[in-house]
Amino acid sequence: MAGEDSWRDNEFITTNFGLGMINIIDYFSLSPFFDKQSITQQLLTQKIPIDKYQEAAHGLRGTYYEFESPHPMLFLIYEYRDPPYTDSEKPRLLNNVFYCFDGTVYPAPKISDIFQRRLAAIQNCVSKMLDAHSNALDS
Repeated sequence: MAGEDSWRDNEFITTNFGLGMINIIDYFSLSPFFDKQSITQQLLTQKIPIDKYQEAAHGLRGTYYEFESPHPMLFLIYEYRDPPYTDSEKPRLLNNVFYCFDGTVYPAPKISDIFQRRLAAIQNCVSKMLDAHSNALDS
């Protein structure tokens, strides 16, 4: 997945008359972001209905995806370390978040990357300000 910024399959979208909660799992499973060894893949292979996923995944361990759609053109895809209702007392670990906007799947930026870019921008501004101040004093 290294170097992958986004993914889109126009043929799937056209063939299926768009995307919805019914087919977003099938669509995302074609992307390079999807873990082919995941619990979600096992459930897809077994043709288990989406509304039965949580029940079928009970007690299993591994990568598990959950989907939501706050807007008809936007899908949020959460990649967890384990499905809900595992026998473990530990909270589930969120590995990644992806979003699908108008048919294109993107990995969501990591918080650390956002902070790093913001800090670099602040450092650049402070450096320019100090250079300008130094030049004004030299004049």
